Amino acid sequence: MATFFGEVLDVASRAFDADDDDEDYEEKITQASSPILRWSPGIRSELKQSQDNVLNCSLLLLAIGPAPTGFVQSYVLSEEYEDIGVIISGLTSKDNNSFQQSLHTDKSCFVYRLKRRPDIVVCQCNARVSAEQAFHWTEKLFSNIKKSCVVILASTQSTEYKALEQNQTIPFMKCLCSSVFTEKPSCDYLPQPNTVSELPAAVLNHCQVHSIPAILYMAYLDSVHIDAASMKVFLPVLDNTFLKEVSKVNGKAEKSVKKLVELNTIQNPLYI
Repeated sequence: MATFFGEVLDVASRAFDADDDDEDYEEKITQASSPILRWSPGIRSELKQSQDNVLNCSLLLLAIGPAPTGFVQSYVLSEEYEDIGVIISGLTSKDNNSFQQSLHTDKSCFVYRLKRRPDIVVCQCNARVSAEQAFHWTEKLFSNIKKSCVVILASTQSTEYKALEQNQTIPFMKCLCSSVFTEKPSCDYLPQPNTVSELPAAVLNHCQVHSIPAILYMAYLDSVHIDAASMKVFLPVLDNTFLKEVSKVNGKAEKSVKKLVELNTIQNPLYI
């Protein structure tokens, strides 16, 4: 507090709570800390043997959020796969984390590789990565992966969509791509003045800067909790990627979708 004479007095406010200050400090530290990437022992051995210390893959599929990760879990990872890495970000001492993405509170993102198609790498990010961490998170993931193409699946609320078309059914999907992406997209492009933010924007921007063919599919949903329609809105993506072959042999997708919806209902009983 400053007096009329310019003297600054260190006066404590009666509204001040030391616990609040500690919580704010921990939150700032959490937001500022860099994400941590850990590869499995097998992958670390592969990286050491490679000349450039990178994994070569034809496709990097990145799913961000409950609906995209649920879709990938049901239609892509139903095949045999191996856990090859994990990215941990934003953890505080109060967080409850299973480190298996079995809880909706988990803040860990896992990296997988299909055993039948080891050239396909999948990253499941079911945790929110803050805007402050998005750049460093992206740099960590891409530091050891040499990719030919990147496909990003993300979702947001339909209320975020500007200039909603007449008779537009919800959920729906729009896309954005890097300038070097030449494939035909599975949906219409995202029109102006709509924008994307946080981790999806950071990943797509990285691909644009480094001339990596990449496309972002953004789904606009009417619920914050996943249901079958929210996951199935991504189905057209399978027809235009290397995943088309994988999805054809998957006969358990519908059962997996139903199980994920039931699990989400149990974890969020207030929204039944």
